[in-house]
Amino acid sequence: MAEASKRWLTFRRVLVGAVVLILLAALGLFLYVNHLLHSPTVWQTSGPVTLQEASGRCPIPLPATAKNIQYAAYSHWAAYEAFVRFEAPATDCLAHVDAIIKMSPPYDHPIKLMPIDPSCLVLKMSDLPSAMKTSWFDLQRIKRGQWGGGGGSYWPQVWVDEDNGVFYYHITD
Repeated sequence: MAEASKRWLTFRRVLVGAVVLILLAALGLFLYVNHLLHSPTVWQTSGPVTLQEASGRCPIPLPATAKNIQYAAYSHWAAYEAFVRFEAPATDCLAHVDAIIKMSPPYDHPIKLMPIDPSCLVLKMSDLPSAMKTSWFDLQRIKRGQWGGGGGSYWPQVWVDEDNGVFYYHITD
């Protein structure tokens, strides 16, 4: 009987230890996930970069002729916002709109480009995290160009400065 009592006591100690270990692991996992959900992530360029430097990091695919690329993206749980600007020949910028449409659903509907009215080039950026630097997203410099998109959540907006060969992209949730 004493042998069975010792085994029972050992079993209880192992069981209590396992339960405590599982509870600590669950608490650690909860704290880690909570940290991820409440910690915004910002990734951005610190200045213009080359196509090679932007490859795999830029939020959108880029044409082979892209140069002076800048991007900034923000993610916080379900919230997302991204800005991209690059220079390329105006014809390449205009053709690149199709690449944006084909990226992934819901971009299966066309972005109809329309002439830009420079007096209407306003994009509210005051709600961005302070760590996100987008002074290079200078839509106000466009004098002649095309724009389109922006019909809702996760439907991108694009602007093409035809005089200077600059492509602008913005998407938000």
